[in-house]
Amino acid sequence: MEVHLGGHLAFYDRQKRSRFEVHVEGEVQLLDLIRELGVPEAEIAIAAVNRSLVAPATAVVRDADRLDLYPPMSGGAPAAFPARAGRAAGRAARRRCRNRGGPAQSAGWTCCRSTRSTSSSC
Repeated sequence: MEVHLGGHLAFYDRQKRSRFEVHVEGEVQLLDLIRELGVPEAEIAIAAVNRSLVAPATAVVRDADRLDLYPPMSGGAPAAFPARAGRAAGRAARRRCRNRGGPAQSAGWTCCRSTRSTSSSC
């Protein structure tokens, strides 16, 4: 079985590997395999078997499977936070408007040529 430990989970492998192979006999409960690998259950936010999300408590794995485990993560693209993305897009549009004096459109913001200010409608 191919195993991929994403993020900091490679720390729990004895050799600190993020990708490696493990051989299992027959079907094994995923939670038992995770314990055998030494990865704390609380550190796993996402588990996937053959690139399909599974619940570690109920999933079963076989030797031919591919297992991906990921910890909780933070951060991400501003688009994940629409309010913040809107403010950032507005600031960027205002900068373009002040610097060029030309039309600047971004996320609903329009640059008014006459006032060199931005608004959602001129």
